[in-house]
Parts: sequence; structure tokens; C-alpha cells
Amino acid sequence: MPVPDDDPPSEPSRRQVLRLASALVGTVTMTSLAGCGLKFEQHPVTTPAPPTADELARERTAVDADRLLALVDDVRRLRPDLAIVLGRVASQHEAHLAALRVPAATTTPQPRTPQTGSPTTSGPLLTRASAADVLARTERMAAESARRELPDVSGDLARLLAAIGASRDCHAAAVTDLARRTAAA
Repeated sequence: MPVPDDDPPSEPSRRQVLRLASALVGTVTMTSLAGCGLKFEQHPVTTPAPPTADELARERTAVDADRLLALVDDVRRLRPDLAIVLGRVASQHEAHLAALRVPAATTTPQPRTPQTGSPTTSGPLLTRASAADVLARTERMAAESARRELPDVSGDLARLLAAIGASRDCHAAAVTDLARRTAAA
């Protein structure tokens, strides 16, 4: 009787090789198909709707308010004698920002390049002597920028922008008046 260890290793039969190959091909095919299902079940890509005129106007006016707020802080450092008026101006700019900013869940406006005449803080170098005048001039430009938006926006936003424009004009007048009075003293 032969001992199992003495048998030479037998090579797989052709039938065993074909079964193994068939199982391998089946496994690869099923894996590929399962992976393809993910590609076909994806949700279609949707592009967001372009921002409305109201959204764009809100964003441009809010950007101006941000810039004005930064400029007010710079002027406050140079002109502590105007601190009370500048504090009121800053709080009004913050209120304007709160009224202009729409929650992100509602809209995602794409800011446009600011219009010509839009206020910037990258103008002339501020000095104690020029700070109040630069702020007043920038407030007037921002007021005009807000008024330029009025024909293109809805009624509610037009009222808000008109009020913001008027407020900015008042800021310019108050800063100019106070600066002249403190310079004369």
C-alpha cells in the first residue's frame, strides 16, 4: 500500500483550472459592476442660480460698510478727540452690516468688482490732519454708491439703501463739522 507522502504531487486538471479561472472572472466582474453602481447613482451636478440684483447690491453695500468701519477705526486712532462721534458712526456701520448681510443658508452672492467711486481705504496715507477729511470724503462716496443701486433693486432693499446713503451723508457732515470745531479750538 502506497504511503501518501510518497505520491508525486499531481498537477491540476484542465477542468480545475477552468473552474478557477471562471470563478476569478466572475468575482472581478461582480466587483467591477458593484463599483460602477456608485458612478451611475450619483446625484446630478447642479449649478447655483446666479445672484439677483438685490443680492449683488446688498453685498456691494456691505463691502463698503466693512471698509468704512475699518477706516473709522483708523481715524479714531489718529483723532481721539473725535472718539464720541466716531463711536456712533462705527455703531451705525455695524447696524448697516447686520441689516445687509443675508444668512449664508439663504443665498450665496458672488461679489462683483466694486463700481467706480466706491470707497476704499487704500487711498492717501492718513495723517492726523487729513484723517477727518478722508473719512468724510469716503462716506460721501459710499453714500453715492448706495444711491446708484436704487434703480435696480426691490422696494424694501431700495428703502434700506436710501436710509444707508442718508446715514452716510450725515456721518460725513458730522465728522467734517466736528473736525472744524476741534481745529478752531
